[in-house]
Amino acid sequence: GMFNILFTSLPPLALGIFDKTCSAETRESNPALYKTSQNSELFNIKKFWLWIGTAIFHSVLLFWVPMLAMSTGVSWSSGHTDGYLILGNTVYSLVVIVTCLKAGLVMDNWTWFSHLSIWGSIALWFIFLVVYSSLWPSLKFVASNMA
Repeated sequence: GMFNILFTSLPPLALGIFDKTCSAETRESNPALYKTSQNSELFNIKKFWLWIGTAIFHSVLLFWVPMLAMSTGVSWSSGHTDGYLILGNTVYSLVVIVTCLKAGLVMDNWTWFSHLSIWGSIALWFIFLVVYSSLWPSLKFVASNMA
């Protein structure tokens, strides 16, 4: 669960907190701007199921494209082959990238925190992956059954 909190929680927070289409003064002087939310035009049952369908489509693509691409297998000169660890890291790397970029696509207003949360989350994941991958064989207290 730590990876979800560290690598994919900041973009939705940036979207929810800092994504503003207009200032507070503009909203107060134009009450008609609230009509779309009062009429459930931007989020309703149809939009909800559209988002669920999109999420299912993304999850199918994010798993099956790498799975099928890696079905032939890779053998390195060290004698090791790819396996579920390589597939898992590839899939999760794609999940982090897609989650962050999807948040960026639906943002109306990019702020410094938006940029930091999206690009920083992606960079933080790859930094973590490199550091953890280099330390993993010597850290047997974490995932010791994966040797």
